[in-house]
Amino acid sequence: MITTLSMAGIFGVGVASVVKDLIHDPNKTLEGRIQLIMKRCDICSETKESNDKKRKLYPTLVKQGWNGKNKVFYYKLPVGLSYLDVYNKLPYFWDGLGAEVILKKLEGDFKSDFTMTVLSGHLPDSISFDLETIMKIIQHKKGQIILPIGYSRRKFETVEISSDMFPTILIAGTIGSGKSTIIRLMQVALHLGYTPEEVGLWIADLKEGIEGNVLGDSNFIDEKVSSPWESGKFFQNLLKLTQERYRILSEANCTDITQYNEENPNKFMKRLILFIDEYAMLEGGKGDTDENKYLQGCRTLVKQIVAIGRACGVHTILATQRPSHEVIEGTLKNNLAVTIGFRTKNETSSRIVMDGENKLAHIDPDKPGRCILRTDRDVFVQVPLIKSNEAKSLLLPYQKTKNSQSTSTVELKKSTKKHLSK
Repeated sequence: MITTLSMAGIFGVGVASVVKDLIHDPNKTLEGRIQLIMKRCDICSETKESNDKKRKLYPTLVKQGWNGKNKVFYYKLPVGLSYLDVYNKLPYFWDGLGAEVILKKLEGDFKSDFTMTVLSGHLPDSISFDLETIMKIIQHKKGQIILPIGYSRRKFETVEISSDMFPTILIAGTIGSGKSTIIRLMQVALHLGYTPEEVGLWIADLKEGIEGNVLGDSNFIDEKVSSPWESGKFFQNLLKLTQERYRILSEANCTDITQYNEENPNKFMKRLILFIDEYAMLEGGKGDTDENKYLQGCRTLVKQIVAIGRACGVHTILATQRPSHEVIEGTLKNNLAVTIGFRTKNETSSRIVMDGENKLAHIDPDKPGRCILRTDRDVFVQVPLIKSNEAKSLLLPYQKTKNSQSTSTVELKKSTKKHLSK
C-alpha cells in the first residue's frame, strides 16, 4: 500500500516509513493522516510573502461528522486550488489511508467546497454465491437489464446495462483474479432473471470455448464462436443485425429501443448482449500478413458494434487478461462506459485500464474476486464465487432442444427478406 505511493514518485525517500508509522499509530487522528497526505502530495496553492518566500496553502478543515459509520470531513479550498486538483490525487488517499475515500463537490455551500468521506464498512475477503440474494437483486422492470457485480462496503453493487449511461462494460484482470467468475455470474443471472424473448446472448469465447462450456447449448444463445479465426462472420452478422435494427427504429420514427418497445409492444425487440472473452486474441502480430488483416477486420467490426449498439439494444461486455494500448485502443476504450478492473500483472496494465491510475496492480493476490467497479465513481467490490459445476447445474433447465433455432438469426433473416422485397 505504502509502496504504491513511493513508486508513484509522490513520496520522497523515507517518507513511506513516516506514513506507515502514522497510519499504524493509534494516537494519530484520521484528519491528521489526511493532512499529511495533502502535504506530501502537494495538494495546495502557493502565495508569496513580503520577503518573497512562498507559503503553501492547503485545504482547510471546516468541520467533521458522521454518515452512518463513515467519517465525513468538510473542507474549504484556498485561492488558486480547484476541486479537480484534489480529485486527481484521490488514489493517494486510498493508498495512504488504506480505505475507500469518496470526494463530493459542494455547490452553494459558502463555508465548505467539498467533502471527503472515508468508508469504514467491512469488505469480506471472499463471498460464496447465494442464489436467494441474486434473485432479489435482479428484480427488474420490463425492458431493464440489471447485472450483478458484487458486494461493496455499502451494498451489493449492480450495473443496469440497459441504461443510457452504462450500456457497455470492460472487464480486465490477470489470470486467476476473478475475471471469468464475474462473467459466469452475469450469464447465470441473465438466465435466472429473464427470458430468451427479453435477452439474447452472442458469445465469442475466443479461448477455444473453454469458459463457454458452462453455458452449454443454452436457449438464450443466438450465436456463438470459439476461435478468433471463425469470428469474422460472427461479428459481421451482429453488425448487420445492429444496422437492421436501426432501420426498423427509423421506419417506426423511434430514437431508441426503449421508445420502440413502449410504442410497439406486439413487436417487442429484445436486447442483445455480446460477451467477448479474451479480446486480446484478436490482436494479431506484426506485419502486413493476411492473418493480421483478418484480425484487424474483426477488431474494426467490434469497435463499430460497440460504438453504435446502445440505441438499438446491442450491448457489449468485453473481457481481457492482457490489457495493452494495442488491445484496448483509444476509440474502443472511450466507448466502454463501465470498467471492472481486477488485479493486473503490472502497473502499466493498471494505468491503461484505469485511465492513468495505478489502482489495480496492488490488489491483494490472495483475494481473488476483488475488483474496482468504475461507473460514475470508483468502488472496491468483492465478486461472489460461483463455481463452474454450480453454474452448469443452474443452467440445466435452459438448454435448447434439437429443433430450436436462434431467434436473432430468424429476426435478421425475416427483416432482410422484408427489406429486399420492397
